[in-house]
Amino acid sequence: MTTLNVTLADNALVTALRNILLRINGVMEVTVVNNEIEVQNRKTLAAIKELNSGKGIRCKNVDELFDKLNS
Repeated sequence: MTTLNVTLADNALVTALRNILLRINGVMEVTVVNNEIEVQNRKTLAAIKELNSGKGIRCKNVDELFDKLNS
């Protein structure tokens, strides 16, 4: 299965494009993702990248974590 991501500048195009895509033989599903969700995903990906680069809090145990969070 292959996934195609399309970014639209105008939300008015969503319904028309979705209807066109669903008429194409072999298209199984068209999922519409709201821009607000995309922004949250970008923030999450940035946070993951930050942690993977070695930034963030490192703790030996949960008590140390809470000590750092409360300081």
